[in-house]
Order: sequence, then structure tokens, then C-alpha cells
Amino acid sequence: MKNALTTMFALTTVALSAFAAVTPNTKLVPCEVVRASTAKVSNIVVGENADYVVIDAGMNKNFCTGAYCVLERGNARIAELIIADADAEKAVALVTALENSQSVSIGDIVKLKTLTF
Repeated sequence: MKNALTTMFALTTVALSAFAAVTPNTKLVPCEVVRASTAKVSNIVVGENADYVVIDAGMNKNFCTGAYCVLERGNARIAELIIADADAEKAVALVTALENSQSVSIGDIVKLKTLTF
């Protein structure tokens, strides 16, 4: 397990270095590593080119800028999201993928997308 964690840390460091090299003006926001948080969709903003989802939690529940999330209704996965902006108590996410012509609804559950080993 220790070797796997060391390898994962090394790969993360390389990925972050590569990200910083190609996006020099982007700031990485520190965020604690904790178990996955959940929140609810509180509003939906439909745009010409993209739809945004307002989430009723922010950095207080580890929904940090750049975090990947899944949106679920019941036991069904509806969409994938990426947090575009977050403050202490709310976040705004960009819808990156929808499953089978689904649509996002207020009250849907948003979960941080996590890796499990």
C-alpha cells in the first residue's frame, strides 16, 4: 500500500507540474483531502453555449474549483460536472456530460468524483 501511495503522489506531482506549465496564469486552490461530500443542485443557469449548475455547498464541503463531480437522481447517474468557481458556501459547475439525453433538475444530488482502490 505504501508503494502505491508513493507512486500516486509522484504521478499527481508530475500532473500538477504539467498543468502549471501549460496554464501559467491559473491558481490552484488548496483543498483538504477528505471523504467525498454531497450537495444538492439549487439552481440551473441555461446558457447559449453551456449550462451551469449552482450547488448548495462550496469549499465548506470541499467543492473546490476544478473538482470533478457526478450528478445523480436516485440510483441513476445523470451528468458529470466540473466546478468552475466556488466560495465558502456555494459552487457553480459546468455540465461536461449528460447521460442518455437526461436533464439536470433542482434537488439532484452532486457528489465529488473520487478514486477508489
